[in-house]
Amino acid sequence: MIEVSGLEKKYGKLQVLENIDLEIKKGEIFGLVGLSGAGKSTLLRCINGLVPYDGGSLKVQGIEIQKLGKAQLRNFRKNIGMIFQNFSLLERCNVYENVAFPMKVWKKNSVETDEQVRKMVRLVGLEDKIESRPRQLSGGQKQRVAIARAMVTEPEILLCDEATSALDPKTATSILNLLKEINQKMGVTIIIVTHQMEVVEQICDRMALLQAGKIILKGEVKQLFLENSEPLRELLGRKLTFEPGVFIRILIENKSNYRKFFYELSSEMKIAYEICDGGIRNFKDGSAFLGTLKIETKDSDEFMRYLKKKKVLFEVQENGA
Repeated sequence: MIEVSGLEKKYGKLQVLENIDLEIKKGEIFGLVGLSGAGKSTLLRCINGLVPYDGGSLKVQGIEIQKLGKAQLRNFRKNIGMIFQNFSLLERCNVYENVAFPMKVWKKNSVETDEQVRKMVRLVGLEDKIESRPRQLSGGQKQRVAIARAMVTEPEILLCDEATSALDPKTATSILNLLKEINQKMGVTIIIVTHQMEVVEQICDRMALLQAGKIILKGEVKQLFLENSEPLRELLGRKLTFEPGVFIRILIENKSNYRKFFYELSSEMKIAYEICDGGIRNFKDGSAFLGTLKIETKDSDEFMRYLKKKKVLFEVQENGA
C-alpha cells in the first residue's frame, strides 16, 4: 500500500527525516509515534504530497509521489482523507455543509453529495446534529464531523495528525472506537500520528517510533510492548531496576485468563516469583495482561519451559548480577 525507502527531508540545514524505511499494509491501522519534533507530522505530509522530500522513494499504491505533476497530485489526494487536532471546521457552516465541502470541491452532483453526506453523518452518529453549527458542538462531536468530512469521498487512506490530543480521555476513546469501526467497515488504511502511547496501544496493528528524524523502533504493537525495549521505556518514562535474578515479560491473551494462569502457576510450580509490574492493557484486538515477573536465576530455564507449555508469550528482559 505505502512503501517508503531511504526517505530524506531537510529544512535548510536541519535534517527532519533521515533514511526512513517503512511499509504500511493495505487495511491496517499504523501508528507513527514520537515526541514533538521527531519528524512524524512531516512524514505524514510527505505521504499525502503536501511536503516534497529531498531523497529516497515514497510510493503509495505503486505511485512515486515525487514524480506526479500538479494535476496528477491533485487527483491523487482525492484518495486520501486527513483529520487534525484542531478540527478545522468552517464556523459559518452547519454539520451538513461542512461534511459536504469536499464533494463540492470535486464537483459531485447534488444527489450523490446528499447521499454521501447523510451516510457519513449517520456513520459518525450525528444525525440529530446535522443542522448544528460548530459552536454548538462539543470537542468530540467536532472531531466526528471532521472524520465524516474526511471520509465523505470514501478515500482508501485516512491520515490522523494528533486527532485525539485535544480531547478528554473518555471522548478520545470514543473517537478511537469510531476509527476502528471505520477501518473494519470500510477497509480504509489509517495512519495515526501521536505522542500518546495509549492511543497506539488501543487502536494500532503496527507502529514506528521516531526520534530526531529517524525510525528507532518498528513492529507489531503487542510484540513491542512485550519486548519492552529501552527506546519504548524511555518514551513511557519507565526504568528497569538492576537486581539479582531474571526478569521475564509476559503477555496473556484475554484478560479473563490471567487469574487462571497465576493460580495454576502457584499450584503446579514450586518456583518463587515476584510480580514487578503488570496490568490489563487494551489492545486493538482485545484486552490482555502484560507484566514483568522476577525469577531466581536457577529457576529461569524451568520457568520458561512452563511458559512455552502454557503458550504464554514472553521475553527475557534483564539479568541481574
